[in-house]
Amino acid sequence: MAKAFNISDTESVREYLSKFSTRGELSKKNTRHYLLLKNSGLLDQFLPSKQRGRHKKVIEFSVIESFSIGCKNRTELHKVDDKIYRQALRTGEINKLFPETKNTERWSKDKVFLAASLCRNKSELNDVYRGAYNFARENKLLFKLKFAR
Repeated sequence: MAKAFNISDTESVREYLSKFSTRGELSKKNTRHYLLLKNSGLLDQFLPSKQRGRHKKVIEFSVIESFSIGCKNRTELHKVDDKIYRQALRTGEINKLFPETKNTERWSKDKVFLAASLCRNKSELNDVYRGAYNFARENKLLFKLKFAR
């Protein structure tokens, strides 16, 4: 068993921890000391984590705005730069850039049947009224729809 150290004496703690290169090594060799340092909040001070987390790069709103200048809608922004589009979507800034395209329409059975009567087939319904098509698919209405001929 390793020699105990006084947690209030920083020099003895540093001397003891100089034997270990990582937290994992300390944890394996002496769990008691590892937990003592961790629970006291001193582990980060004496043995900083070398873990490399995946940090998402945050894109500023001004950059997102500059990419969206030539775009008429969300789809065009998505085609211009997928990363910019996903960042704007994740942060909710897409609604500031394209407020008029915010989808607020809710589909019902009646509205779906009306939209289908205006289209020739399922493919056209999907192209023109994508929300209606998705509602019909989710509610198993695709085979009940009557299309214009």
